[in-house]
Amino acid sequence: MTLQEKLKAHTQSLHNELEQQMFVNQIMQKTLNIEQYKQLVSCNYLVHWHHEDEIFDKLSIEIADKIGVHKRKKLHSLSLDVDQVGLKKQQLEQINITKLALKNEYAALGAMYVLEGATLGGSVIIKQLRLNPNFPETFNFSYYGIYGKELIPNWQEFLCHLNALPADSNYDVLAGAEQMFNEILNVAERLKNIELS
Repeated sequence: MTLQEKLKAHTQSLHNELEQQMFVNQIMQKTLNIEQYKQLVSCNYLVHWHHEDEIFDKLSIEIADKIGVHKRKKLHSLSLDVDQVGLKKQQLEQINITKLALKNEYAALGAMYVLEGATLGGSVIIKQLRLNPNFPETFNFSYYGIYGKELIPNWQEFLCHLNALPADSNYDVLAGAEQMFNEILNVAERLKNIELS
């Protein structure tokens, strides 16, 4: 069993729970409204604002180069979405969120697996959102379209390096992925009780 397969099996229930929190049914049925989209954008922005550098800083220069970290930063695209939907970054950034405290670079790669996997569904999501009458045609959905035609090559490149990790790294990778899933769920839950303007 590859590490990718282990990750998928290990995090399946968390993945299913996150899909419910992130309005996947509403997206697919083209019923997602602007307020729900604001929740999505806010959650993704906060997760990346708090944790993107934390994750990348854990990686060795060798691993960072291999997986092309420079092209995997998503905060800028989320910043554009936050602006487009009329949210205030300053308000979002005041929401207190704790560090992940990832154990090592293997745990960081597990966390990255979750964030990279989230963009994998982006090509499907963006199609549904463009067909959704609740959204103006002018919306860019920068985050969901971030990789464009490089989506599958980027994912395969990441998995290639992930699956090549030594067997003794697996426990930490799985733990990092679990941490990241739980963190996104926690942020989504926190945002339910905050009025976004």
